[in-house]
This record gives sequence, structure tokens and C-alpha cells, in this order.
Amino acid sequence: MKTEKNKKGFTLAELLTAVVIIAILIGILMPALNMARNYAKNAKQKVQISSIEVGINMYRNDFGEYPPSHGDNGSGAADYKYCGAQTLAEAMFGYDLMGFHPNSGFDAVKNLGTTVYKASDDDNLKARKGLYIDRTNLGVFDANDVFGSSVSAIQIDGYMICDIFDATGKFKMVSGGTKKLKIGTPILYYRANTASLDINPGTAKNDRIYDYEDNDGITITLGTVKDGTTHSDFTEATGPKNFLTYIEDPMASTSSRARPVRPDSFLLISAGQDGLYGTSDDVCNFEPNF
Repeated sequence: MKTEKNKKGFTLAELLTAVVIIAILIGILMPALNMARNYAKNAKQKVQISSIEVGINMYRNDFGEYPPSHGDNGSGAADYKYCGAQTLAEAMFGYDLMGFHPNSGFDAVKNLGTTVYKASDDDNLKARKGLYIDRTNLGVFDANDVFGSSVSAIQIDGYMICDIFDATGKFKMVSGGTKKLKIGTPILYYRANTASLDINPGTAKNDRIYDYEDNDGITITLGTVKDGTTHSDFTEATGPKNFLTYIEDPMASTSSRARPVRPDSFLLISAGQDGLYGTSDDVCNFEPNF
């Protein structure tokens, strides 16, 4: 007498049903995971911005004013080639990352063998300030690391503090170690001209509270860290989207006069995940006006 054996296993229909259910669950979870990941990155960037703010205020306690946000050509005139991102890094770490020298003139072309930045001179090193920000896990990179050969187009020189996002897709080995740091997009720094509250495009730029040209060497000349495309929304051209609209405080403005954010201090701007300044994912020490 024959007995039939019970066959155990899944039918093809059952397997396909399970695969479909898993695919649906992944489709639901992935956007949530990406949102959580982006939220964590933004939170980390805000912490970085806050630490830079602390460093800038420590600098102000020592020197009575915030660092300038453009260089000096040696005769008192603005040098926009040495931009706000670089003057910020010099103020926080020194031009050679060995500490800020009080006699620095924030000029674009420095000879590290001169009196101000002569590392072999003990008296020179004693005159330097300590680092205003802890550089641990902070991306401070030479302009050539960030932008490559295009830097020579405007003879830009010096270090920049970069954000935590990896829009460049590049890494740099930490000196003396094996750790690699992501090369992000430079943090833009603008110091307020406290003699003015004007953000009218028709007003001479020297009479406005913030001068977009303080970082023009990056946003316009060098452009994005990916392909050099100009950050078109970071000029003062007329139109609905421009730098002056971006820094307007809608709560303080009236129909007759626009007023800026942070009129008594400074602006810090990270380009965010997309590496573009002036877009909705920017991370700043103020609320951009979009």
C-alpha cells in the first residue's frame, strides 16, 4: 500500500508575494532612512556653525571687533581675491594653521618667512594666539584641495573651513595619520558693516550692511565645487532671487524698507548637501529668506 509524502516548501506564488511585500517595505523605509540621515547631517552642520560662532566671538573678545570678511591689498583697499571664507580661517587658526598673529594684515599673498609668519622664530610663535576652534574632525583645507587647478585663475591662496557635506566627492588624508576627511564646500563668512542697515540694490555696495563681493572669489569666479558653475543667486543683480533678498529679515522689514538679518554681527553660510549657495538646503547662523 502506497502512502503519499507531504511536500513542504513555498510555492512560486508565495515566494513572489513575499518578494513584493519586502520590496514595498523597502520602498516605504528608504525615504524615511534618507530623511533621518539628512537630518543628522544638518544637525552636525549646525553644531559646526555654532562652534565657529564661539571662535569668532573669542576673537572679538581679544581684538575688539570681528574679523574682516575680505582681504587687504596692503594700502587699505579691499582685496576680494582673499575672501571671507579665507579671512575666517586665518582668524581662527592663523594663515599657516599655527595660530593667528595679531600683526596680520589679512592680505592674500603672504611670505611665511616674514616677521608675522616666521615659524622658526620663537618670539614670533609666542606672539601667536591659540587656535580659536578645535580642529578635531573639522575640515580645514587649502583652496587647491577644494577647487583644484582652477584656483590659479584668480591667484587665490589660503585655507578655508569646509562644511561636513561631501559635495566635492573628494577626501584628504589627515597629516601624520591614517584618517581621511571629506572635503566639503567652503563656509562663507560676511562681517556686518554696522554703520548701515541698507540692503537696497540701488545703494553703493560700500554703504550696504553686507557686501556679496566678500566671497565673490568663490561664488562667482571659482563657482561650485563640482563643476565650477557660477552661484547665480549670490550676486546683487535685480530680480526675485539674489543675495540681498536671501539676507532680508521678513519679520523686521516693512513695505517701505527691507531690513537685514543679524545687522550687528556676521553671517555664516554652508551650501548644504547640494553644494550650491542660495538654495533651500543651506545651513546658516540665520534663517535665509526664500
